[in-house]
Formats: sequence, C-alpha cells, structure tokens
Amino acid sequence: MKKLLWGILCAVLLFCPTITASAGKEKAPEVFVNGQKVIFKDVSPTIINGRTMIPIRKVSEVIGEAKIEYNNGNIKINNGVNYVSMNIGNKQVVKNGKSITIDVAPLLVKERTMVPVRFISEALDAKVGWNNQTYIVSINTETSIPVLMYHHFSEKIVDGNTTIKPSEFKEHLQYLKKNGFSTISVSDLMAYKEGTASLPENPVLITLDDGYLSNYQYAFPVLKELKMKATIFIVTQDVGNTTLLNPHFNWVQAREMEKSGFVDIQSHTNYSHYKVGKHAALSSPMNGETHIQFKNRVRKDLITSRDLIRRNLGKTSLALAYPYGSYSGSTLKIAKEVGFKMAFTVKKGHVYKQSPQFELDRINIPQGMSGEEVVQLIEDCAY
Repeated sequence: MKKLLWGILCAVLLFCPTITASAGKEKAPEVFVNGQKVIFKDVSPTIINGRTMIPIRKVSEVIGEAKIEYNNGNIKINNGVNYVSMNIGNKQVVKNGKSITIDVAPLLVKERTMVPVRFISEALDAKVGWNNQTYIVSINTETSIPVLMYHHFSEKIVDGNTTIKPSEFKEHLQYLKKNGFSTISVSDLMAYKEGTASLPENPVLITLDDGYLSNYQYAFPVLKELKMKATIFIVTQDVGNTTLLNPHFNWVQAREMEKSGFVDIQSHTNYSHYKVGKHAALSSPMNGETHIQFKNRVRKDLITSRDLIRRNLGKTSLALAYPYGSYSGSTLKIAKEVGFKMAFTVKKGHVYKQSPQFELDRINIPQGMSGEEVVQLIEDCAY
C-alpha cells in the first residue's frame, strides 16, 4: 500500500513536453496509477512549463499514510521514510535535509495549491511514463506485465495488423532480451496474481493467436534459440486443418512445442472464431438463437476446447483468449464456470496484480515495427 501511496507523488512526469490543445488551451493530462485512473473533481492536472502539476489536496487524499502539513505557503510531506519541504513560488525544495532545485515551483491554480513532484520519483521505486499522443501519465508502483499479441508469420504480408515477417519477430525478441525483459507463462502470471509466486524483473508475456503452422515453422525455432517462452492460443477444431488458405499446426507439432518447455498451449475456443455480420460468435446469439441457446452453445464450445487440449496434450487449459477480443457478461461467467482461470482481450494496456482476471489487456504488434519501437509501444501502453 505504501508503494501505491507514494507512487501518486510521481504524477509529475519526467521529461513531459508542454501540450497545447487545438483551441489554444492546455489539454489536461490523465493520470493512471497501476492501471487505475485517478479522478480529480475540482482542479484537474495541468502542464506548466513542460511539467505536470497536481493538486496537493488530491495528493493528501491518496497518500493517507503520509503526514502532510500546509502553513502560509509552506508544504511539508513526511511518510516516515522521506521528508519533503517546499514553498509556493520557490524552486528550492528540501528533501531529507538536502536542497534540490526543481523545474517548476509549487503554485496556486483556482485557489488550489498545485505541486510538481518530479524529483521525488528519483528516490522512489516507481516507473513513470508519458504518452504524447493520448496525454496520459502512468505511474507504476507495482509490477506491470505487458502481454504482446502476435498471430501469423510470413514473408508475404496480406494483413499487416495480424501478419509480420519472421525476421521481425526474431528481432523483437532479441531486442527484448537484450534490454532486460524476461518472458513468462500464463501459469507464472496466475501464480503472481494469486500471490503464490513472484515474477522476474521486467516480465513480458508473449502470446500468439490462432495456432497457425507458421508459429511452429518460424516462431518456435526462435523461441528455442533464444530460450524464451510464448503462449499459443489455439482454435482446437482448426488444429491440423487449413482455414482461409492458412494451415494450422497439428497435435504432434503441438506436443513437440509443449515438451520443449518454451511453448504453452491454451484455448482460443473450439469453433467460435467467426462472426455473423458484426457479431462475434462467443459474445452474441447467432442466427436467431435464444439467450439460453447461446449460453448452451458457448458452454459446449469451451468445454470441448478444454477437453481436446487435455486429451491431446495431457494438460488442463488455464487461459482463454476471446476471439476478436469480443465477450459478454455471459461469456465471462461461463468461462469461469467451465474451469478457466483467466481470459485475455485485445484491449490495449498492461496487466497488473489487481487487473480483472477475465479481462486482461494485451498489446497487438503489427507489421513493420522494430524491436526498439515495440519497447516504446510497451512503455506507451503502461496504463
């Protein structure tokens, strides 16, 4: 809790550029702490001379374990570990007895005291990020897990949103490894969320959807070479078959990948990866179905998928990836009831310890990105 409390003090962003809205007014940045949006009711965060400022009143609400004193323009913050003293209009700040010069002094906005606390982040175990396109400040005081989403690998790119070149995938993984990222499995993630295990520093979960043969031909050799893990979500009815001209790996190949320890096979349904019009099969009644018929169909599909994985791979499927990221309240409830422990969407963002177990975010990786750009995308999505 203390990390979360002090994490909000990091809401003043490192290297945050001044932003001006099209109407000529500064756009108020949004602040997220460990994936949760912070609500400012009276005075919103603002950017002054390139630094994000937040109301001291909001700070005091969030860091309830800290003692905050305000007297004639002097602000003192003390959480028993760090002591900070600052004054309105003065860039000289005292932290733990040492004088520090900050970029922007505390100031009054609409009779509210606004404080920059950029300097505190240097002494705290918190990661601070800024997305220049969405104007989002993200403060992470706990481990955040980016879940990357891939699909198909080919030299011929038909859909650059779901297909990338094999060489790109290898470069992505090499760059991640070189920059200190450690791949994990869904079992690792579940144990962390349940509080029974810790994660390595800079964890990342690599996922591949659909179970295409290209996963076996191109991704699997890279994973073995680099000794990195990935999870493949398979449409069990498509195993060993060809759909839309793309062949899928078979159960023999699936067992080989599972046995290696570098690939974890999970469910992408049995036969629910399709749409009728704009409606996805896993989230909406199809062809005049009643709601009861819809729920029975989904239940049967998910049970069949888990059973095929159990019979062919000798394992229990823990995780589900919703096709198209589409699901409903009924879908979520049924997924829990048939035995899944977590499920993944395609909503962009990171996974946190408190993230809803059946609504876990992922980050799609399209064609044409370098490893460096993938890491930048990971940082931009940390909210």
